[in-house]
Parts: sequence; C-alpha cells; structure tokens
Amino acid sequence: MAENKVTFGLKNCYYAPYSFDELGNIVYETPKHIPGAVELSNEPRGDLIEFYADNQVYYSAPNNQGYESTLTIAKIPDHFMINVLGEEKDESDGTITEVANAKTKPFALMFEFDGDIRATRHVMFNCTANRPNVSSSTKTDSVEPNTNELSLVASPIEMNDKLVVKTKTTETTPQSVYNMWFDSVYNTTPVAVTGVTLEPASISLAVGEYQQMAVTLEPINASNKDVTYTTSDDTVATVTSGGLVEAIAVGTATITVTTADGGFTDTATVTVA
Repeated sequence: MAENKVTFGLKNCYYAPYSFDELGNIVYETPKHIPGAVELSNEPRGDLIEFYADNQVYYSAPNNQGYESTLTIAKIPDHFMINVLGEEKDESDGTITEVANAKTKPFALMFEFDGDIRATRHVMFNCTANRPNVSSSTKTDSVEPNTNELSLVASPIEMNDKLVVKTKTTETTPQSVYNMWFDSVYNTTPVAVTGVTLEPASISLAVGEYQQMAVTLEPINASNKDVTYTTSDDTVATVTSGGLVEAIAVGTATITVTTADGGFTDTATVTVA
C-alpha cells in the first residue's frame, strides 16, 4: 500500500488516565474526547550523548527522554481539569475549585494527523500536564475566540519489558486496529484471539428475508478483530463480508465465521422455508 506523502491537520484528541493494579500492570481508563484541538507541537527531550577520546567522538548514543509538548485547544474540558489536574467539583452548586496541593494523574494522549492516503493515529503512553495558561482580552471591533495552551511532558514508560514513548498507525495497520484506536489505549503487545462465537446459532428464514449475524471474540480486547464469513451453499443462503445472511431458496445451509488471528471458527445453521 502507498504511504502518505504529507500529513496535515489535527483532530480526535483523547486522553486516558491510568493507574496500576495489584500486580503492577498499567490499567488505562476509557479514553475521553478533548474537542477543539487547534495545534500540537512535540519537542524531543534528551540530547545525544557524546564521549570524546583520541581527539574524536569516541562513543555516541541517543538519549530518548520523550517529548515536551504544547497542546493548543479551544477550551480545556472541565472533566480534564478534574480527572487529570485534580480540581474539585462541588456537586451542590456546580463550581470547580483549583486546589494548590492537588494530586495530578498521568495519562495517555491520543490524537490524529490527517494524510493524503489515510490519517495517522498516535498515542503517547505516559503524559503529565501542567496547569494551563488562562488569559482573555476585551472585545474590539472584531471578536477572536480565546484558546488555551496545555503544557505536557511525554516520558518513556515500561510496558511489556520495553521502554516505550509512543505508537502510531501506518497505512498497513489492520482496519480493525485502526477503527478501535480511540476506544481503548493501544497495547504494545498484540492480544491473541482464543475463540469466537457466532450468534444466533440457528436461523429460520423465509425466502428473501435477511438476518444479521453477531460475532463475539475471546478475549474481548483481542488485537485483531478481523473475521471472514462463508456459506456451505450459496444457492440456499448467502452471507456478506459483514455477516448479513440472505435467504435465497428453500433448504439448509451452514454459515461459518473464521478469525484472521488463529483461524478459530464457529458455525450457525440457516433453514430457509
């Protein structure tokens, strides 16, 4: 597949705070949308390490310490101020108070740059945020909306025995992974499929009727969710790539679903009256 020649634009900004479970594993919350993204700049942190000897560079090595980032947005959502920066909301009157000694939460930041082939989706796994700039100005003969700047630091974090900073999609990323990018934080180690269930297990249709099949993969966070459908007799019943069954003629046919990962299968019987 052809690669993007250019990238441009910024949209689909999400954040997902995280904590650690009793085994020390990172547990991310469900990503929340940050609307109104205007600009994101990521400046690398960590200078190249150079050691001189014998009148020359004797040894050099990269020093990746992540990024210093600035996210410019139309307005920082109240839920970000509460969930990440530790501000407190009074449910009785709806006010939000900035607390000087509040404990901030680390989070993953997800966003998307458009491209001429397909948008590139990113996730930076370990971000911390500083308090945003707060400013405004009086109206004149024209009105220009305010923006907020959020200063972030994206640091490396150990995940699956690797120090990772960020992950992005490419033109060859499976569509199932691409489509689910903002539903949960991407896991750097693919989660293998262990089984599949096709429902309903048996169907009775009249000629010309349709039935949408439903598939459940195990585990539910499997990385590759692609499946294929086949029919044992397309003169009796056909099935589309999306699992829509159509009754063609009187008889019985078997619909089979097969996972792209591992080749797990399940079947359903279609009886056409």
